[in-house]
Amino acid sequence: MENERAKMPILKMRLHDTPPKRDRPSPAECIAMMWQLADDAWAFKGSSDAETGLQSRSIRVIRRPG
Repeated sequence: MENERAKMPILKMRLHDTPPKRDRPSPAECIAMMWQLADDAWAFKGSSDAETGLQSRSIRVIRRPG
């Protein structure tokens, strides 16, 4: 098993890179599919807003020394 894994090809891509010609979705498409699954799961749970628990913005706190 280990020897088989060592021979597997690895392709490093960024989120918006265009994938080479093959039947696999791009990383951006995978994330979009996961979002749809998460949204469906929230709807199944009975929640109408899947984004309620998600942070809408980020902040940075810089503390002064002393």
